[in-house]
Amino acid sequence: MHFWDSYRSARLAAEATLSDQIGGTFFSHRDDLSQALGAEVWLKREDTFDNLGSGHKMRKLYFLANDIVKSEADILVTAGSIPSSQCSAAAALANKLKIDSHIVYTGDTQEEPEQPYGNYLLTKLMASKISWIEKSPWDRVNSMIELVANDEIEQGKRPFSIMPGMTNINGLFGSFDLGVELCENIKRELPASVIPQIVLAAGTGTTSLGVALALKHFDIEAHVYGITIGGDKSNTEESIARLLVEAKIPEAENVLQNMNINICQYHRETPYDKPDIVELKTMQDCLNRYQVIFDSNYMVKVYIGLQKLLNDKIIDRTMPVILIHSGGHYGIFGSTPNMRDWFNNQ
Repeated sequence: MHFWDSYRSARLAAEATLSDQIGGTFFSHRDDLSQALGAEVWLKREDTFDNLGSGHKMRKLYFLANDIVKSEADILVTAGSIPSSQCSAAAALANKLKIDSHIVYTGDTQEEPEQPYGNYLLTKLMASKISWIEKSPWDRVNSMIELVANDEIEQGKRPFSIMPGMTNINGLFGSFDLGVELCENIKRELPASVIPQIVLAAGTGTTSLGVALALKHFDIEAHVYGITIGGDKSNTEESIARLLVEAKIPEAENVLQNMNINICQYHRETPYDKPDIVELKTMQDCLNRYQVIFDSNYMVKVYIGLQKLLNDKIIDRTMPVILIHSGGHYGIFGSTPNMRDWFNNQ
């Protein structure tokens, strides 16, 4: 089946399973951002996809809903760090499907806080069960999810595991869905003569690929710039290549060039969940200037990355810039010690 046909089937199945329509999110020109950045800036508010600020994570999860129901699972299992939107989104989806959820918190520097707040508080209020595996290497997270799922099986449960980032065909359908919606926004709001410059967060690269595939499907010339948010850009590019093979999309080897995807290394190289003073001040500045919350793990890095792309003349200032706010605004209340210290000194 052609990718477009598979996507349409998956979308219809998701809407039928959830008894809910998917999308759409706000798209608007921002005079304030345009004046500050010296370019014509449009903002795609994917963070408004749901009422919890999970944003694009929830859109991707919606495309898993039908598979979850068909599997007859009675518990969702996933993992993340304290600021994770995927954890809170998965707990919310489980409740919507009337099944249980088991959320595992882990990561290289993660420790269970004395008091819950932010996304972690949301998750604690919604999840059936929470487990902690403190200060464990993040590259072991998938095996930890499998261990927890096996424990649930031994207790007579039927788990459905969701790996971080949802780097699979269903996650790609969710990102492609965002791209389809964005193409509709572009056709409606922008003249056909322009070449939009689309800037977004790049972790596994699923969102970058999904948006680029939609642009190609609708024959819209644009450039996609994915700003890395916690790793080396080569890992993101390799993840995109693997996903293309799974999705059985032609020209997988040269897709980055053929589809105008540019994965850009975030130049400050601050670790995930460890924002530095520049990022924290930028978060505060954006809140005051634009009344938009850019969380310190994703969107602040994307915003700072966009500034550098403009200053380095990699992005053409004469063309419209579309900044995709992918979500995660509750992450501003994150647990990282240097954020807490910074707040306390304000």
